[in-house]
Amino acid sequence: MNDVTLRPVRFTDDVAGTRAYFEQQGLAARVVAVGGGWVDLVAGGGGMLALHDAASSSTEQPSGRTTLSAECQDAEALAERLREAGFDDATVYDEGYGRVLVVTDPDGGLVQVDERQDDLHGYHHLDVSGADPAVSVRVVLDSPDVARYRAFLEALGLAAAVELHEQEPQDVRATAPDGRPRRPAVVRLQLSARPRP
Repeated sequence: MNDVTLRPVRFTDDVAGTRAYFEQQGLAARVVAVGGGWVDLVAGGGGMLALHDAASSSTEQPSGRTTLSAECQDAEALAERLREAGFDDATVYDEGYGRVLVVTDPDGGLVQVDERQDDLHGYHHLDVSGADPAVSVRVVLDSPDVARYRAFLEALGLAAAVELHEQEPQDVRATAPDGRPRRPAVVRLQLSARPRP
């Protein structure tokens, strides 16, 4: 299941400043929107982090919120894997930047997985060789049923990258791709650093 990479989305009022901060922590920008409203950064030790301009987000997420998200090689194949695991609402649709899988997690939160971008129209692809191999991206997620959520993460291919805490998730709202208000799967971001030899 190495086709899925954790890539939480951090919404911010200052994409450039937030990018600079995470680059100082050892991440390297990989894809940058020409208009500056989107950046995805690679951690050399595993995982990614996406930064999205909060003001231009169609989901109306506030600055400072981080949601569970990922990137995959084949959204349709991942959707089929999730449906086989019992997550029947896994749906793939086309966005302006590529194909996107949307699925409801076991706690009713919305999770989005973007298919890797091949068409870079409107985006710049950058060299990520400077990403620090000692730094990785992980997240912490709250769920009242950790065992059930772990099964979801295993089907999604992200079990090793998400730390689960047994408690109720935040009850917040955002706009789903279909325009309805939904609760996003909110996470807390962690950067892990391995000790250098």
